Amino acid sequence: MITIGLTGNMGSGKSTAAAYLAQLGAAVIDADVIGHQIIAKGGRAYRPLLAAFGDSFLDRDGEFDRRALGKYIFSDASGQRTALLNSITHPLIRDEIRRQIADLDQQGYPAAVIEAAVLFESEMAPLMDKIWLISAPQNELLTRIRQRDSLADDDILARLNRQMAPAQIAKLADIVIVNDGNLDQFREQLAYQYNKLLKERA
Repeated sequence: MITIGLTGNMGSGKSTAAAYLAQLGAAVIDADVIGHQIIAKGGRAYRPLLAAFGDSFLDRDGEFDRRALGKYIFSDASGQRTALLNSITHPLIRDEIRRQIADLDQQGYPAAVIEAAVLFESEMAPLMDKIWLISAPQNELLTRIRQRDSLADDDILARLNRQMAPAQIAKLADIVIVNDGNLDQFREQLAYQYNKLLKERA
């Protein structure tokens, strides 16, 4: 089974790409979903995060208010809060991705697509056979995130600035797929690269 790391800044179109690749027959692992699961009450990161950040970010049900916690973490210009969060969550996310890859391989999938915005920062790259960068112009990123998450531009930029720049990722990725808003062209690029990869591995 081929493992494809799908990365890029928030709002670049990774989820759209992953959904389309699933239609083409790939299995999809979403690192963000795993992140939500491990910080949920009873999840493996819940108690360590509680110890690190306290209970002021818990809602009535004892679950972390991810929006409030995120605002607190990303408002720290030094990056120390982000580093602390990552030191707790990233190893657990990697372990779960490794487990899911092995499970999907046993099921006979031709490829597993791992969608991860911070693929390099979280040291997931060694788990991937190929790494694809989904790239989009910054004005497109801002518009998409603003509409999707109802965040202010300052909050969006603070989060984007915590992620590697696309130009930096492009140097490490195997291919770059541009998503400038034309869905048909975007899908054509994805289908071409996916089918080409399967043929190369046949």
